Amino acid sequence: MNFSASIASIAAFSLLTATSVEAVPAGTLYEAFPTQLFSLDLGALTETGVISARATHLVAAGDHVFWQDDIRIWRANKDLSGVTNIWTNLRAPADISVDPTGTYLFEAFPTQLFTLDLRTLTETAETSAHATHLTAAGGYIFWQDDIRVWRAKSDLTEITNVWTNLRAPTDITVDPTGRYLYEAFATQLFTLDLDTLSEIAVTSAHAGNLTATADHIYWQDDIRIWRARNDLTDITNIWTNLRAPTTIAVGVPPTTTAVPETPTLLLLAVGLLACGLLRRGSEGI
Repeated sequence: MNFSASIASIAAFSLLTATSVEAVPAGTLYEAFPTQLFSLDLGALTETGVISARATHLVAAGDHVFWQDDIRIWRANKDLSGVTNIWTNLRAPADISVDPTGTYLFEAFPTQLFTLDLRTLTETAETSAHATHLTAAGGYIFWQDDIRVWRAKSDLTEITNVWTNLRAPTDITVDPTGRYLYEAFATQLFTLDLDTLSEIAVTSAHAGNLTATADHIYWQDDIRIWRARNDLTDITNIWTNLRAPTTIAVGVPPTTTAVPETPTLLLLAVGLLACGLLRRGSEGI
């Protein structure tokens, strides 16, 4: 192998080995009680924040938690610092949701569904709908209307009935990718694949306040918080309270890939290769 080829081989090896990825955070559990809101680190199982708040319809999006207090919508960091009133209505919504990026706020009223852009604080879309259990996921907003589950784009176009039941679920949610639909009934919890419109799994559970991450489904059963995989295996009681929360949410920050530093060996290899090419070029003049 000639000198230039050797240097190229060293450079290629350096590029292949100079990678590193940050560990995925375990996530944050948010729990609302009548006059308090708590955040807990699911990895360490420790309390990370508590504030006074009358919080309903908790929504976790990235590193933030959103909630409704009557006509006002609030946002805070995952440790419940930086509490901000981001939107105020003339009347109280029946339900709210926020897309996973924290960009769009969705609000349901008895016969209407709205989209608001939180960057500009402007209303961007409106449609007629009897919408409950709002869940923003995968670039869509999902909602329940009795036995039917509907989906629309963030601008409330392309409204589609994606699933119809024989009876109305007590709660629904959708994973952040928009693929898995979870439905709770009185004593059962189901997972459905919306790509194939097929049932994946079912388990016995008194499941309320469903909330999903990319890999897991979380739910509340009185004072206990439970977690399972998408296929409802590995069911685990992850947290137990002294009293039952009024609502819960779970947030997992987006996975980030660390930008690797350029290795010294690679810089040296590139420099030597460049010198070799320059010398070869000068000899040919």
